[in-house]
Amino acid sequence: MSTNEFERIRRRLTWRIHRLSAHPGTSAAIALATLLPPGVVHAARWRTTVRDRCKDAACLESVYVARLAAMRKNWAQALDPADR
Repeated sequence: MSTNEFERIRRRLTWRIHRLSAHPGTSAAIALATLLPPGVVHAARWRTTVRDRCKDAACLESVYVARLAAMRKNWAQALDPADR
């Protein structure tokens, strides 16, 4: 598989995951969620329910700061000590 073909497939899959994650109750989204790692599903849901609702840069900064703080807290054991 060429790099261009791989990139095209990756973009198409990313687009489909994003569309399905915007409709979490649909049977296709539920089926997809069972195939993806939990972090992917959680991140997609966060983007559509939190990040995408921001109307300005201040809101985006606030939600990303909060998300990073939550990730550091929840995943502290998995992080390198310098990143905690």
